[in-house]
Amino acid sequence: AARESNLTISWAYGGLGVGPAQIEACLRSTIRTLGGEFGGIQKLKAWTDYFPYVSAEKLRGNYHKQLNQLQGRKRTYLVGEIFNLPLVSECVDWSRYLIKKFFKDQRNVSPRGTTTKTPTTTAPAPSAFTPR
Repeated sequence: AARESNLTISWAYGGLGVGPAQIEACLRSTIRTLGGEFGGIQKLKAWTDYFPYVSAEKLRGNYHKQLNQLQGRKRTYLVGEIFNLPLVSECVDWSRYLIKKFFKDQRNVSPRGTTTKTPTTTAPAPSAFTPR
């Protein structure tokens, strides 16, 4: 939350049997543990297809595997949440993996033009969204 605001944005991963009451209880507990004051939920939005941009039908149809097969075509590489969870660290890991896989013979040059160490990143841990 920004210091100028008392509003905090959060998201939660649920499953069968996890509904608004359980999510609110978890948020209330977490905020109190962190020393905050829980003021209630302003909006709750459920996405039954996990994320709104890929349907369950597309997931069953190997959407991510097909998308990953496009890597490198027309000198284009696809990175971002579409391949993993919506976490910066996951996106960075995936990006580093692609750099190492497709550019392993290239020197690693920083934006300032200085040579840096070659990443020692291995493939990100497989998740439900990592193409196999």
